[in-house]
Amino acid sequence: MRFGPLGHQGGERRLNVAITRAKHNIKLVGSIMPYDIDLSKTKSEGIRMLKDYIEFAIKAVRYCIRIRVSMYYMKQMSSVMVLQDSLQVKGITLNNMLETQTTKLI
Repeated sequence: MRFGPLGHQGGERRLNVAITRAKHNIKLVGSIMPYDIDLSKTKSEGIRMLKDYIEFAIKAVRYCIRIRVSMYYMKQMSSVMVLQDSLQVKGITLNNMLETQTTKLI
């Protein structure tokens, strides 16, 4: 697999410049996965760093997705707790309400 100037001596500096000069964000688009890059076939530091960077980007995206999902469920649970507190003030517990609704269905 060829990576152009990245595979030459000093290629790691090109990768560093490409990543660190971004003003707002970086969009990594590609058709290869880290496991597609065989480091045994090259001694290039730039290619090794590219593989590490792709692995990092994949892990970071997965982590962000988990955080967003967790925040969504925390918001939902917060709403349920507010509803439960409001109902308890009126003497209705959420469990009793669910049991009553279930009884009506049977």
